[in-house]
Amino acid sequence: KHVPIVVLLALSVGVIGCGSDAPEWPTMTLEGSVKIRAEIDSTTNYSGFELLVYRQLEGEDADTLGIATTDTTGYFMMEISVPERGVYPLLISRYGTPLHQEEMAVVAGDAATVDAVLPTAAPLRIRSAENVAWVAYRNTRAQHQRSLNEVLTGGSIDPEAIRRTVEATSTIYTSLARTFPGTMGAEVASAESVIMLAGWNDAMALARLDSLSIDNVRIVDVLRAARRAAARESGLEAGLALLEGWKAKTDDQVLRAAIQSEQVLALIDSLQQDRALIAARDLRAQNAGAGWDQWADNAIYELENLMPGMIAPDVVVRTYPDSALV
Repeated sequence: KHVPIVVLLALSVGVIGCGSDAPEWPTMTLEGSVKIRAEIDSTTNYSGFELLVYRQLEGEDADTLGIATTDTTGYFMMEISVPERGVYPLLISRYGTPLHQEEMAVVAGDAATVDAVLPTAAPLRIRSAENVAWVAYRNTRAQHQRSLNEVLTGGSIDPEAIRRTVEATSTIYTSLARTFPGTMGAEVASAESVIMLAGWNDAMALARLDSLSIDNVRIVDVLRAARRAAARESGLEAGLALLEGWKAKTDDQVLRAAIQSEQVLALIDSLQQDRALIAARDLRAQNAGAGWDQWADNAIYELENLMPGMIAPDVVVRTYPDSALV
């Protein structure tokens, strides 16, 4: 399933749904211990800590993905359901009082451990192949932001310094993909290594595109950046050919439609109205009922009514006397 990774950082759980009719998702495991610092509680009874992994989708109740309670030694073990790989909240509470919230990579088949000593302001060290890779990606992203801030707060903006910073971080992302192959962190890092280069070093972005798989979780974002890089390097047709070549690599209807939507946008951006209309109508016809109907209809309407040079369509508006606005 080709959807963006959702990083969920809700501050409270709300209503947790885990009915018996929940779907059968693949799982991963998390085990470890939770303890309290001796200077705060010297009883050495560490029972009653509740660990909860959940997801909260917009407009829906939260789903419990995994839950466990510590014994007197602080030990726990839980099985976490994985609706889709991503980064989800891990909430630790005791007797109904939230104590710590963390984010963790949740990927089917992974096995993670954590030993928490509370209270702590530092991130917990969740140890697993997936979580180590994700932390490496997250730390690289944070370091890039700090480096950019240093460049941008140094007085005058130096585009060359920004370019060097972007290229350096892109290279680190590429090395993460080699160090942690097959992990979600590596996959996102390899995608970012292309996306961030576009507009700064298009040739390098296109060269690194070849190392990505069509199954990359961010492949649509990558191809959006890459087709613009190709167009800047070699023109519109090069960008369209790039998208067509990647579209031929998959039989996934939703992914093919997403790539074709980028072809429509490329033609619209280049004011190729007739070709864009053909592509949009083709997208509409081939993907009826697959979630792209409305997008294609909007694109067709824009192409038939809102392109530069067209007479603006009639608009009905309500006006108010000046006194009503005081």
